Amino acid sequence: MAWEPDLVIGMDIGTTYSGYACLFKDEFRSNPTNIWMHKWSQFSYKTKTCVLLKKNGELHSFGERAEKKFSREFNEDRDLAYDNWLFYNNFKMVLYRENFTAADDCGNRYKAEDYFSRHTPLKDVMSKFIQGLKEDCFQRFCKQRNIQINEDKIRWVITVPAIWNEDAKSVMRTAAEMAGIPGDQLVLALEPEAAAVSYFYLPHEERAAMGGLGHVGDKFMIIDLGGGTVDISAVEVISVSPKKQLKEIIGANGGAWGSQRINDAFAQVCRDVFKDNNGQSVFKDCKKADLLKMENLFEAEKLKITDKDDEEWIEIHLPIDMRDSILKDVRRYPHKYDEYFKIMQCYYS
Repeated sequence: MAWEPDLVIGMDIGTTYSGYACLFKDEFRSNPTNIWMHKWSQFSYKTKTCVLLKKNGELHSFGERAEKKFSREFNEDRDLAYDNWLFYNNFKMVLYRENFTAADDCGNRYKAEDYFSRHTPLKDVMSKFIQGLKEDCFQRFCKQRNIQINEDKIRWVITVPAIWNEDAKSVMRTAAEMAGIPGDQLVLALEPEAAAVSYFYLPHEERAAMGGLGHVGDKFMIIDLGGGTVDISAVEVISVSPKKQLKEIIGANGGAWGSQRINDAFAQVCRDVFKDNNGQSVFKDCKKADLLKMENLFEAEKLKITDKDDEEWIEIHLPIDMRDSILKDVRRYPHKYDEYFKIMQCYYS
């Protein structure tokens, strides 16, 4: 008799944000949208894709908790933070590098860089992050449902970008197995394909609002706009009963065009505008912690922008040390900032 899971746990590991979801097989049959997810904040079912390790490589925390813990340690004593902690973020994009091969990674060629520019094998860092998600999911889900889970009856699903090559997917699989997920219970699902399949299980009114697609012969495009990458694929519905089946019309396409590039452009504007009298960016002397805080502030404001906004300007409250550095330069060389708005318009036109 073929093995069947009692529970499916899905993990969406993004460049910037990540999360997990759970659904029992019996509940899927009666209500396929009855999915359990942990709400990390008032507005999001995802947490930051970052991880904090102790100096010996042991997992301490992940997500916002890791970021807050490291920031506190860094602000209290930078040297102690250097000696005791390894903090990583934006490590998933290493897997998108051109000509990435699993053989190279097994040879430790590809590394994740921590806050202090120290390097650790990528698969080790990714495995610790997956371990954090896995343990957190068990703790919260079991506590809320007041149940015990048989780990031998879990199907694990981890989504990956469709534009990744097979070697990058292999590294993700290895990292998951290192985190304690059995390889024979793990499925890697392409992100746009998962989105396409999920469409069939949306409530009728939501499907109607999206054009009522889902009949045999219907064709549609899925565009997955992530933090690091953009995946584009097109599919055709070839069967809806007894099984729902899709056929890929063209191969997945895309690139490193995610929303992190907006953050990068914002940082570049700041570097270009605020320079000292020698043409050096005043940001070069700012603490990394201040720069991280500023990016987080910008990210929060960026998420509030909608197509209904009359104004595209947003207000960012800079960290005190950074603000003092900039104001000092403005007072000394006020004439340099006469063209400020022209520069901003150049970047956003």
